[in-house]
Amino acid sequence: MGLGLLVIVGCFAVGLYFGNGQTKVFVATIAGVAAALSGFLNRTYLQMYGQTLSQLNRYFEQPVLTGYYLTAERLAQNLGEDPESER
Repeated sequence: MGLGLLVIVGCFAVGLYFGNGQTKVFVATIAGVAAALSGFLNRTYLQMYGQTLSQLNRYFEQPVLTGYYLTAERLAQNLGEDPESER
């Protein structure tokens, strides 16, 4: 992200330095392409980060679900054959 910003600022500085019209158009084109590429890479990185967090949440949710299943199994083993007759 920082590199993309650096390229854009650098192109802006070069465009201000040179007075030639063609040079300014060329530098502006490079800055536009750099901004588009930087935006694409940033978006891709943030999407991958979101997917990674989602997968980590599913991974760490598994022990909690296993604990729930084991608790239910223990409770079921403590029940008699006919739980209503114990009342």
